[in-house]
Amino acid sequence: MKRIKKIVAISLFFLLSGCFNQNHSEVVSENEVSVAGGINNSGEAILSYSQYKDLTDRFQSNLIIPEFTLKAESGKNIVIVEKDLTFEKRENLTLDGSRDFANVQPTSYIFIFENQAQSKQIIVRVSFNKNYIGNDLLDWSRLNNYANINEKLASQFDMATLSYKNLIVTVQQLADREANLETTKTAMRAIIKELVEF
Repeated sequence: MKRIKKIVAISLFFLLSGCFNQNHSEVVSENEVSVAGGINNSGEAILSYSQYKDLTDRFQSNLIIPEFTLKAESGKNIVIVEKDLTFEKRENLTLDGSRDFANVQPTSYIFIFENQAQSKQIIVRVSFNKNYIGNDLLDWSRLNNYANINEKLASQFDMATLSYKNLIVTVQQLADREANLETTKTAMRAIIKELVEF
């Protein structure tokens, strides 16, 4: 019986201590952090939704990818998805998961850049996340040199994924002939520069 009481007491201690922030003085809800920004458990600052909006506005006016022009951006679109694709969290890719057309708060923005010959596009997607992820290159997907696939089709695609604080930034290159690795790198460097200067 003593052993069970100890286990319950220890579990209760860890449960309660996990609910408080670093100063152990106030409970911070997930929604408050996502709207107001804040500090994660590692002491890293995350962007508030308002800062995310400011950043996407800045991308629209300041992001320059050499030899490419911004041709389109998603604006205040609501992306509707099946709930099972979001681990049962939401049916709309908006801050609160609602479909409030009067107050649209999308968590994903797309910027489409195109070269003058219209033979290549760079698609930049900036997605808001409520949790700190870190600053890193998460993935680089080049599809060439895989067996049993259409090599010509695979060579027309290049994609890299970055994380910045609590944002996920995906950069895709689509080409009518062959995607150029250096073009994607140039776009990535321009994006990283804007993120760091923000």
